[in-house]
Amino acid sequence: MRPRLWTAAAALAMSASSAMPALAQEGRSPAMPHVLTVSDTAQADAALAHRIAERVRRYVNYTIFDDVNLTVNNGLVTLYGRVTQPYKAKDLARIVSRVNGVLEVNNELGVLPVSIHDDRLRSSLAQQIYRDPVFSRYAIHVNPPIHIIVERGQVTLTGAVNSLVERQKAEVIARSTFGVFNVENRLRIDS
Repeated sequence: MRPRLWTAAAALAMSASSAMPALAQEGRSPAMPHVLTVSDTAQADAALAHRIAERVRRYVNYTIFDDVNLTVNNGLVTLYGRVTQPYKAKDLARIVSRVNGVLEVNNELGVLPVSIHDDRLRSSLAQQIYRDPVFSRYAIHVNPPIHIIVERGQVTLTGAVNSLVERQKAEVIARSTFGVFNVENRLRIDS
């Protein structure tokens, strides 16, 4: 990955040096070219994160049983979270690396262990949550907003809901499901 970073940095330096004569022709001092501020960098990173998140959501094999998060820092993207299959982690890293503006991808996605018990729990939880009248409107989404991560009977709920009542209801459903040992509720409330 280092040659790729070096190449991107070299291209940036070359484009900056080739812009100097244009600055002089415009009457601006070549010693004071436009410098990206922290605010510009933060906005660029936020825009890049938004484009990457959209690509992740569009990934065909991304399901409610996967949880993918990311951070962006000056074009360096770090993927973290859990997915159900090893090929998903590789595919997502490849997809993210192709987004314009990404310089490097640090893939820290973990793969959930294979377990028939966990698969049954995932299916049971999804049915119970999305068949509940409180959440039935979410079930029609291509990517429903509540993600259910199950690892060795430990359940983590991630994603977003519209109210505190929905957040608590999802947790109650998960806790009352047979075979669940513990529930961590990381659902956030979007207003």
